[in-house]
Amino acid sequence: MHPISGILSWMPPSKVVRPPRYTKSSFDLQQIPWWDTLRVRRSDARQLRDLWYIPYTNLNYSPRYARIIPARETYFCEKSMYTKHKATVVHFQLRNLMSVTSYDTVEFSRESRLYAWHPAYDELQCLIDLSRPGPETGFQQRVKISSMCSRHEISVAGGFCGEYALRAAGTEDDATAVTTGFVTQNPNGITNHIDLVRHRTAGTPVVVFASNDKHLRLLDCETNTFLADQSLPWAVNCTATSSDGRLRVAIGDSPDAWVIEADSGRAVQTLHGHRDFGFACAWSPDLRHIATSNQDKTVIIWDTRMWRALETLESDVAGYRSLRFSPVGGGPRTLLLCEPADRVAVVCAQTFRSRQVHDFFGEIGGGDYSPDGGCIWVANTDRHFGGFMQFDRRQWGQRYGPGGLPVEWRPEALLDADPRCVLSARERHLRFTWSRDDEPDDLLL
Repeated sequence: MHPISGILSWMPPSKVVRPPRYTKSSFDLQQIPWWDTLRVRRSDARQLRDLWYIPYTNLNYSPRYARIIPARETYFCEKSMYTKHKATVVHFQLRNLMSVTSYDTVEFSRESRLYAWHPAYDELQCLIDLSRPGPETGFQQRVKISSMCSRHEISVAGGFCGEYALRAAGTEDDATAVTTGFVTQNPNGITNHIDLVRHRTAGTPVVVFASNDKHLRLLDCETNTFLADQSLPWAVNCTATSSDGRLRVAIGDSPDAWVIEADSGRAVQTLHGHRDFGFACAWSPDLRHIATSNQDKTVIIWDTRMWRALETLESDVAGYRSLRFSPVGGGPRTLLLCEPADRVAVVCAQTFRSRQVHDFFGEIGGGDYSPDGGCIWVANTDRHFGGFMQFDRRQWGQRYGPGGLPVEWRPEALLDADPRCVLSARERHLRFTWSRDDEPDDLLL
């Protein structure tokens, strides 16, 4: 039997857990039998995969290498991997197909359905089923979900032909629980990105649809009515809204990023610096930084007080497709960067000069922090070796500088009053012991 056939016939375990008191710096969650089956070491397989992987680009430009920051941080450790369920990628450029709504709830899209999965109990619930839409929806065929988002007790899915469906948490499992409609009926109206924000004055959930027909549209979830239709000069691939709801950054089929007024869509600032199309962006909770990622393999960190670039970071193999800042109340400031395949990086969002890298094998359908910042989930969509990978926070009390500069997005005294912080003061104090190694305690005893 050919070695490739042997490794493809190998069945991954349904669950892999990092052993207790594991002393090495990294743990292989996939447990692929490279040497036993192929007589290839994992490090050699890693090198070949990186050599063969060809990152996608749209524009031609001369190479310009940014700084690859050192990987010396230890923010998160590999905890577990579940292979029974997998997300699916239906468009190679769109990778926002998973959201983490609690420490133990992951929502993801698979083909034409949106699921909520509870790994502790291995419970799977279908929230939205668009595989056979009824005539009342107006959809002509099954919907291929191109983007999704779950936040503020709302789950939203967007389709290739401008369709959308949303469902509120806690509703009954029947057809009336799902609200459907069209963002646009433009033949080129692929839903490239979905974001859920709070209305700046009313406080109600609002969906921000970024479409391939060069429009941003805002939908009020309570009334299912569109509040605004904003036109941009290029297809919009991703948006991120400031935490005060006043401004929004949008990137798309252009090397430039635009900062616009969230309500009116009026242009405020153009951010020049990238050399290819953009597919990911994020706005820090303290309003001071914007991160944009383009197919030129760089991430630029922008200072929003002066609208200038602070740092330019280069990816290892391909341009990052998903960016997430750690949540308020989630410990030291970090920025999660997901390449389209094989790697996620966690960058120090205090200095942007150090990072941690987790590597594996498989295309990535999305990555997200849990709302308490205690873990990261990554959707590995590889048909054979994929699944959901969990990384647990291991550094809570890290401080910088001789004076111990603050590491949270807000001072500790203000976290209790911040609705974005899901942990109480007691829980935040106890979490210092959650990730402590048992070995020092054993030695003490």
